[in-house]
Amino acid sequence: MKLRRKLLAGITLFTLVAFGAGCAERLGEIDKTKPNYFEKSIFQGEWYVRTTITDIPYLGAVAVQDGVVPAIIGMSTEMVRVRWEIQEDYLLAISQDEAIPGMNDIEAGKDPEEHVVAKYRISSHFDVRHQYDGQTGEENNILYEDGSTDKWYEREQMRVELKRIQNEVGI
Repeated sequence: MKLRRKLLAGITLFTLVAFGAGCAERLGEIDKTKPNYFEKSIFQGEWYVRTTITDIPYLGAVAVQDGVVPAIIGMSTEMVRVRWEIQEDYLLAISQDEAIPGMNDIEAGKDPEEHVVAKYRISSHFDVRHQYDGQTGEENNILYEDGSTDKWYEREQMRVELKRIQNEVGI
């Protein structure tokens, strides 16, 4: 009888511990997105941009040839006021400053002449969404990059290759 009670108490305790562990706290978000992406909304309004040389090839530091000044690490350009334009393949930095000061004073009412000062490659446009359970249709806790549901200009995030400016004319 005592053995039966101990056995029953042991089984009950084991069952409570086993099922209690199954009711543990739910896992947080599982993020399967790649790092280094931008929300498109941050590229609103005016920005100030300055380019600084951070690395050059060994042969880049040579004497002046044909009137071209060599690049030196640490050289930077003047500050330029820009607005951003998001295209399907490129992120453009468009200058809001006049190329020639006073040029637009001649013809009043015209917008300042704009020119592209930097052009960065966009590798992808996507939305960060929760995955759905295929059987129940419920959202689960796994985040992924959805690049196929909406058109590129309707998606909220993008991945930009900022390590290199794509145009020949720098800032």
